[in-house]
Amino acid sequence: MLLALSITILITSTAYGMIRSLKMPEVKIDSDLSIGTKQLSDYLMTAKIESYHNGIVYKDKDGKEFHIELSDHRLVKTPGYETLLYDVDDVAFFENNRFLLMKVRRGNREYRYLIADLYEKSEKENEEEKQEGQTEQSTR
Repeated sequence: MLLALSITILITSTAYGMIRSLKMPEVKIDSDLSIGTKQLSDYLMTAKIESYHNGIVYKDKDGKEFHIELSDHRLVKTPGYETLLYDVDDVAFFENNRFLLMKVRRGNREYRYLIADLYEKSEKENEEEKQEGQTEQSTR
């Protein structure tokens, strides 16, 4: 009986140590911010940005106007209501060296992302692109 009690105590103490060592710390990964930012960057790649102070207003290549704004801790694209980022406390857009950057705050962490360039083509470059496109179409 004493032997059985000793074995039970040994197994219990060993199992407790093993369970404690297997307990994993909770790690918060904010990879969803990178994915949503990439999606926003893709939208802005071919867009003409109208303003970017209290959100972003841009026109796509077809001339449709869209807004990117913070609403109920989400960064959304309207019209429609496409959510780009979730659980966001604050978003700020600012310019640095002709690039548009986004600063995102989630909890006590802050992230900065390069989301677009603010380079505008000159009339000459626009005309050259149109001519190149026309020449490619005529050669097909």
